[in-house]
Amino acid sequence: TESVLAGLGKNVPLLGLVWGTMVLSHALQKHGGLLRGMEAACTWRALGAWDACARLSVVTSVLSAFIGWDVGALIMSPLALTIAARFPGQAAKPFLAAVATGANAGSLLTPISNPGNVIVTLASGMLFTVFVRRMAAPWAVAVVINAATVVVSYSNHFFLGRLPCLPKPPPVEPE
Repeated sequence: TESVLAGLGKNVPLLGLVWGTMVLSHALQKHGGLLRGMEAACTWRALGAWDACARLSVVTSVLSAFIGWDVGALIMSPLALTIAARFPGQAAKPFLAAVATGANAGSLLTPISNPGNVIVTLASGMLFTVFVRRMAAPWAVAVVINAATVVVSYSNHFFLGRLPCLPKPPPVEPE
């Protein structure tokens, strides 16, 4: 128990950072119009559910880079359901997948976006700005690949019966 308490004492700044981002994100969500802005970014002139889903993945990645992947996913999950509901007959599953994977991809960019980055940054003495500069290109690639992968993975939800190469399945007759 003493070693656990000693380790916990060493990580008080990390725990404070995680708690602080949760409080900040709640305040932004409740008073700052954060979700309204995120929803607008995802749906304004969207070319369809697939476009809104890809945008949701990117927006979640950007948000998660600065408030943490876990908090970003918690904030964006209700928004995913709201956006999915805007498209009649659209399942929520692709949008929730976009949030889960987008938050994870977004956590590459900054030292504060996930606990592993905090530990690496503190142990190496690397400056915040140096970390961001080194991770910017891999982060951008991960965000784009992730958004595309979600759309392709759920293409049957977005495009089935709407494109000539993906015919509508025949109706199933009751037995």
